[in-house]
Amino acid sequence: MIPITDEDDNSKIVAAKLIVYPGEPEQYYTYITPEAYSSLLNWMNFRESHGEIVTGESWVFRNIWETRNIRFSELNKLASNPIKFGSTGVKTLLSRAWHIQGVRSELKDGKKRHDFI
Repeated sequence: MIPITDEDDNSKIVAAKLIVYPGEPEQYYTYITPEAYSSLLNWMNFRESHGEIVTGESWVFRNIWETRNIRFSELNKLASNPIKFGSTGVKTLLSRAWHIQGVRSELKDGKKRHDFI
């Protein structure tokens, strides 16, 4: 993640550049807004504060971990043991967020499609 600053004011971030699928044949660059960059930094800092070692190679999407009441048998659920989120995990996470926020309601009457993709 490389912040891009304003030419006139180097302290003002106008975007950030990300590498998607680094080292793979499908590798490409994408850009995110300053707000998304700030949120991403907050997310990575939050993960570090719970013991994960975050590097440039760390995944953005990872499993959720226990933050309290950890038993010995649940040590693999700690932030220091990240598990990469697959496409199904991302879909589930977004679907739950949409339902909680009322953006997308539950399907009824045997419907299989939502109003938007």
